[in-house]
Amino acid sequence: MNLDVTTLMIASAFVSLVSGTLLVVAWLHYRESQAALWWAGANVALAAAIVLVALGSVVAGDAIYFMGMTLLCVSSAFTWAGARAFQRHRIMPVHMLAGPALWLAVLGLSLAFSDTRMLVPINATITLGYYASAAHGIYFARDEFLRARRPLSVLIAIHAVTLMLAVPASLSGALTGPPPPFSWFGIIHFESMVFTVGTAIFLVAIMNERAQRRFATAALTDPLTGLLNRRGFLQRAERVLDRARRNSTVVAVIVFDLDGFKQVNDSFGHATGDRVLEIYAEVTRKVLRPADVVGRLGGEEFAALLPGFDPAAALAMGERVRKAFALAAVDVDGRPVNATLSGGVASATNPDDIHQMLMAADRGLYLAKDRGRNRIEHFEAGADGGRKSKVVRIA
Repeated sequence: MNLDVTTLMIASAFVSLVSGTLLVVAWLHYRESQAALWWAGANVALAAAIVLVALGSVVAGDAIYFMGMTLLCVSSAFTWAGARAFQRHRIMPVHMLAGPALWLAVLGLSLAFSDTRMLVPINATITLGYYASAAHGIYFARDEFLRARRPLSVLIAIHAVTLMLAVPASLSGALTGPPPPFSWFGIIHFESMVFTVGTAIFLVAIMNERAQRRFATAALTDPLTGLLNRRGFLQRAERVLDRARRNSTVVAVIVFDLDGFKQVNDSFGHATGDRVLEIYAEVTRKVLRPADVVGRLGGEEFAALLPGFDPAAALAMGERVRKAFALAAVDVDGRPVNATLSGGVASATNPDDIHQMLMAADRGLYLAKDRGRNRIEHFEAGADGGRKSKVVRIA
């Protein structure tokens, strides 16, 4: 059964225009997502392309028809740019303009030699390249887990393949001029409606998912340092400890406290004090591993959970942080702050509770404070009920 191509083209153009408008509305709600604007532009360009191709077919206007074909290239280029924005990658204008520019060059040569047989295959190949690149980038964007990411990429890939249905007809000589209403084009325009609606739905779903994740992250993050806050640290630490219990692996925790932080605020002002806290966060990001859990427990007190570290390794790591921080905080914004920190270490295999480990590390921190500060100590209960400690000072 032949499809009513004219009706489908009108419907496809209308759906593309509405989808583009909805994406603009979505962008107004999620302003950080530039992908929505690019995708909206792609849908509007697609709607205009369909209208121009339809008009060119009806009135046998080559100029109108080829203008519509040009907008098909522009639409696919905008979709590629939207995929780049989705991945938070830089959009290179030269790459985005290369396809449409190539199409215009080929179009000019074809019209000059009065041979338009290869125009549709070339146009389809250019759009296929943009759509395939967009689908590949979104599908393999593994920097974050998004449930709607793969369905979105699949829809783009299907759209790219569907557009190639026009190639066999053009190679057979049926499309030497503006195309008559073949059923193949009914399939293409029906799929285009599914494509524009589906991609808009999945893109909005991704924007909403990212927004929810951003709010959840903000609730668990210290706004000044960017580290986990106390709640976030405890939640993440419990997951790490649960994994350590299942695997019977050792885990260490270090509690850090900035020495004389009140005096820093009193002598240099709270702005300098805030900068000292930021320096600590920068140091830990450089020194500690990505698998380590670091958080601000409150005020000038911080904690780091180190999976797989025994007491000796944790003491050495704590000393690395201490030395790096002391070096970074000698001069803060041109002021001789000379800030230092002290730390206490606790380590356990099959740990029961993060709070118990923090309490044990606090005892080591108290010893470090009592013994002159600017040091890292490990507190242990002796066999006779007394106390003993280990201190690391690396010159």
